Amino acid sequence: MSQQSRRSRRNRKKTVTKAKIVDRENEQLTFSRLLQFESNKRILAIQDTDGGMGKSLLLDTYRQQCFDKKIPVCLVDFDQLTDNTPLSIVQHVVTELNKKFPVDFAKFERMEIARKVGDLTSIYNYASVDGRVSLDGADLRNSSDVSVTGVYIDNVTIGQTKLTAEQKKDAELKSIAAFYDDLIHFCESNPLVILFDTYERCCGMPGNNPNYDVEKWEIIEDWFYDSFLTQLCFSTDTLSTHKLLLVFAGREVPDFLGEFSETAQKIVELVEELSPWKRHHIVEYLDHIGMEYVDKHVDTFYHLFELGLPLLDIIYNIQKAKKKQDRIKEMQNQND
Repeated sequence: MSQQSRRSRRNRKKTVTKAKIVDRENEQLTFSRLLQFESNKRILAIQDTDGGMGKSLLLDTYRQQCFDKKIPVCLVDFDQLTDNTPLSIVQHVVTELNKKFPVDFAKFERMEIARKVGDLTSIYNYASVDGRVSLDGADLRNSSDVSVTGVYIDNVTIGQTKLTAEQKKDAELKSIAAFYDDLIHFCESNPLVILFDTYERCCGMPGNNPNYDVEKWEIIEDWFYDSFLTQLCFSTDTLSTHKLLLVFAGREVPDFLGEFSETAQKIVELVEELSPWKRHHIVEYLDHIGMEYVDKHVDTFYHLFELGLPLLDIIYNIQKAKKKQDRIKEMQNQND
């Protein structure tokens, strides 16, 4: 798929306490409905074009909902990945799922061991065994069809092979294929959710990463289309036959319709824009964090929305005002 030029804006890093999700009832109901797996929908795409509307907080709510239902769930935040390769993403998913849930990735784990030690047996179905058997005193002259039994073989090792670049690539592909097999097998009878946040990193938006490598991220985007989504969601063998739910969130999400045509309409649920807060949502959030306020405070915070400030920036300002209010109360109590 050809890359279109996209503009990106700098995101300011702020520490924001996890906030209550306000005015996300529709998005939460949509997720709850998809978790029933009663329809063909297997992908939820949440596009937040402007950023800062609370999609990451929403994904945290989705994850907690899965925890409450004891459904295996994993979050992949592309802003937090230290290694952006297809295999590293797969390894992250397996590691995160295995921390809390009994998901069996036996085939993947065996292939990973084979890849790391250069075990060509598993990769290409042939092997080289280094060892030596002592037959001192044995007379094999004029013998045929000799069999040796009851022999103890000491110090037999499977030689570690240094893989060529081509073999390394093949081994990585084998590991990823094994991951697909394990995941599909598990999801044939068990629900599982994978959440992808800040997907726009795959679409040429570097964010705050000074070392952003466009070419590497283009490889990731191609992999999602050509391998990950195709194998897990859009192949004729897996089309809506499993209980795997994928959630993509970001200023950009995969171009499902452009890549997968009419099939995408059957299995993708698209939320094109998160709804903004209204004045009563400000009141609800102030009540939630226990902040004392009057109408003037509500008007001030809502005016920030009218100015176009992103939701997370407004939450940050509200929390900052709450901390200031708490400090003033503490000083007053000390003086009393």
